[in-house]
Amino acid sequence: MGSTELNIIQLTDILKYDNEAQLSQALRAFSCVRNKELETFIREKAIRLEKQHHTRTYLIFKGHTIQAFFALAVNLLETSALSRTLIKKLSSNHNSDTQYIPCFIIGQLGKSDDSVIRGDEIMEIALSILLEIHNYLGTRFVLLDAVNVPKVIEFYERHNFIKLPVSNNDKQVKMIRYFA
Repeated sequence: MGSTELNIIQLTDILKYDNEAQLSQALRAFSCVRNKELETFIREKAIRLEKQHHTRTYLIFKGHTIQAFFALAVNLLETSALSRTLIKKLSSNHNSDTQYIPCFIIGQLGKSDDSVIRGDEIMEIALSILLEIHNYLGTRFVLLDAVNVPKVIEFYERHNFIKLPVSNNDKQVKMIRYFA
């Protein structure tokens, strides 16, 4: 890759060895004008959630600049709004009375305004890590809450995510991707 070589580093690993103030400064430099939620997460929440073991955030660097990041976690999908048939399909024990189904979640995924990496590459990296974790822990699917914008939905659909027939609001759509 030469001068465009990208490095993927887990935030926990950086916290072990680097000065947290310097790390916070690097995270504050991340800019994504189109999605302020990404900026807020990386600047204000990522370190705290990492230390609390709620998420694992992966940073993608080119040199010393954060190009992109994604955050992964374990989650429970609440099933009250799902059909019994879908619950059986999602549940590892095929029980339609299951109230919560364990899954992995991609909590955040995005790139900076001046990033050299494509969204497809970020997703491929995130999914490869989730597949490796799946081999050890197992769940049936990955969950995410997508912004309800056609371009965003199409992006996730290209990566084999499907919409769940449940909506928290008009702004977000729950989507899942099954492990093969």
